[in-house]
Amino acid sequence: INYATFFISLIAVVVSIYHQRHSEARKSAQLIKASITDDLTGIPNAVEFAQKAEILLKTTETSKLIYLFFNIANFRTYNDHLGYEQGNALLKKLAEGFATVFENDIYGRMSDDHFMVLTRIDGFEDRIEQMRQILKKECTDELYLELKVGGYRPAENSNPRSDIDRARYAVHSISHHADKTYIEYDKKMHEEFHLRQHILNNIDKAIREDYIQVYYQPVVWSDDKKLCGCEALARWDDPEFGFLSPGAFIPILEECRQINKLDLCIYEKVCKNLREKLDQGEKIFPVSLNFSRLDFELMDAVSELERLVEKYRIPKEYLHVEITESALTDETNTLKTAIDTLHKKGYSIWLDDFGSGYSSLNVLKDYNFDVLKIDMVFLKNFEDEQVKGNARKIIGTILDLACALNMKTLTEGVESEEAARFLTEKGCGRLQGYFYGKPMAFEDIYKAINVGKLTISDEIL
Repeated sequence: INYATFFISLIAVVVSIYHQRHSEARKSAQLIKASITDDLTGIPNAVEFAQKAEILLKTTETSKLIYLFFNIANFRTYNDHLGYEQGNALLKKLAEGFATVFENDIYGRMSDDHFMVLTRIDGFEDRIEQMRQILKKECTDELYLELKVGGYRPAENSNPRSDIDRARYAVHSISHHADKTYIEYDKKMHEEFHLRQHILNNIDKAIREDYIQVYYQPVVWSDDKKLCGCEALARWDDPEFGFLSPGAFIPILEECRQINKLDLCIYEKVCKNLREKLDQGEKIFPVSLNFSRLDFELMDAVSELERLVEKYRIPKEYLHVEITESALTDETNTLKTAIDTLHKKGYSIWLDDFGSGYSSLNVLKDYNFDVLKIDMVFLKNFEDEQVKGNARKIIGTILDLACALNMKTLTEGVESEEAARFLTEKGCGRLQGYFYGKPMAFEDIYKAINVGKLTISDEIL
């Protein structure tokens, strides 16, 4: 009886252990599957795609393969109009299409409405077209959808993760071009991509190692041409790429939501420069600081500015806040609240780039600005008679509007005596442009002051 009882107990324990191990193995398998499978569509995700691609590249001649990165143009609008459930149904339908059209290839969903394929070069254009036809069947007359595709031909010893980034970069380059649906990563893109990666990977180091410099562009009163301030502009003196203009790095930092790092660095350098001159007993001039919409999202911009003002003991009337008009597309009250707070704390608020393409009279209605800064686009080709005639009328109307709203005015892009004379006669209070000085280092501004080329005005606002 004892032996029988022991044997039965032993069997029960073994069966229990078996079921437990089997359950754990099943859960483990499910977790592994979940980690390599896209939750929504059931096709491979980015992790599994990269793993399979790495294996294929080792067993196939790379010259016979091509990466294709797919992006659905206008998908966000599709979601907004038809709902996320319908949008998810569309993504599932496309995933089925990839599984069919690229049955013998490697495919996967990267994220959102982005899919990736590693396929044979032979006939890849036809396979792209098949995917376009699948998408078109899901379109409606009211909603436009299109497949944008970026291609990348892998090199030997290729890294799938880097290859994916290059194909993604290619398709991103045509995201705003309605007439382009396919583009391949080329040498020019490689240079741009390398610079882009360098900027993103080195912005912290650039700030730490003092590669970021502040250049100051003079702003003068239109009546006496005395220096009434400067605009602080960022420059990047990089050991590898040399001197980078703002157009090379600012859009990248904005897109990748790192612009606040750069802007905060500029604010501090400006405050430090002004404090040094104050400590030396020298006269200083106001400096305008550029704030983007992201500065108010990614950091407490108001508190950061207040912190620097307190740290360096800078009178607030010497720091002007420039907010570009495109930043005011924020539909929340966050930006308006911040602007109102800055006003109450004693800062002069400027509306930058008025007329650069985002102009809306609602901005002037809803926000309270001290200075309206007219974009340089109106003075482009000012010497051309037809252009000049139209520009005079438009600028005159803007100046009259600003006057009616009790706003002071500044026009940038002044490059000739004729333009300066016209703006002065029309009542524009401040002028900025190469005619009065290019952006220059802080000490160069004072060299120009010391030799009499510039004279600091006693009037601040």
